[in-house]
Amino acid sequence: MMKIAQGAAQAFEDAAVLGALFSKVQNEGQIRNAIYKYEQLRKPRATKIVQESSANGLILHMPDGEEQRERDRQLRYEEPSEGFPNRWADPVFQRWLFDYDPVGEVEKLEAELDVGQRAKAKL
Repeated sequence: MMKIAQGAAQAFEDAAVLGALFSKVQNEGQIRNAIYKYEQLRKPRATKIVQESSANGLILHMPDGEEQRERDRQLRYEEPSEGFPNRWADPVFQRWLFDYDPVGEVEKLEAELDVGQRAKAKL
């Protein structure tokens, strides 16, 4: 991940999600479902991280000019808040990035699917 240094962290998150999903696999027929759940969980997060990384790269390597001077002014004088040009200082982005619980996300997905299956059974 080019500008937020998350490549290794994403590999660890992937491994934790895969480990949690495959720990529940009891037979070969469940593997495809585990991989489908993995994609459901990881693709939106990985996509957002790539987008944020690209955006951060553009902000950090902005060519000289009016936009760059405004960025510099914000970085120097404004209190970091949501949407702050420096993603590392954005408190909302930091929480989203660093408070992620891969195993908890698997458990939450399993619970949602279980509730959905029970609701279908009642129909």
